[in-house]
Amino acid sequence: MVSEESHHDVIRFSDISLRQIVAKHVHPEMRAALTRHLGAGTVARLSVSPIICSYQKDKFVVDLGDAFLEPSLDRIFAFHISGRGLHSASTFWEYENEIKTEGEGLEAKLEHLDELLDFDKKLGRKFSLKPERLDKYHRCASCFLRLPSGR
Repeated sequence: MVSEESHHDVIRFSDISLRQIVAKHVHPEMRAALTRHLGAGTVARLSVSPIICSYQKDKFVVDLGDAFLEPSLDRIFAFHISGRGLHSASTFWEYENEIKTEGEGLEAKLEHLDELLDFDKKLGRKFSLKPERLDKYHRCASCFLRLPSGR
């Protein structure tokens, strides 16, 4: 198991809006990826709000020889801040898995896609993992946003 750099990652939406963070502090390539992933409308609608999100990531390594899998578990805590204190909006776990290779090319990763799918299938059966239609970002914001169906 490989620990993430910090187990105290906190995203505060009470001081600065997501639009401001994306516009001023995010590398242009990442800004484009976030906009594609979340949608320009979602990024535009998220402003300063009383939400705090915290997450803890536990990473694991599965050696494949010339590559490795990096399955991880993220525990997400999303809170709504009110005058009476914190109200838990959502607490959940998210499982992710990535293929890591020495090269940056997508082709090297795609060569190991079957191994990733086999690993995830076995893990899903052993632990009864159920797919979630929302990723962790949309899930944290789901009680504050009206999301289009099918997302």
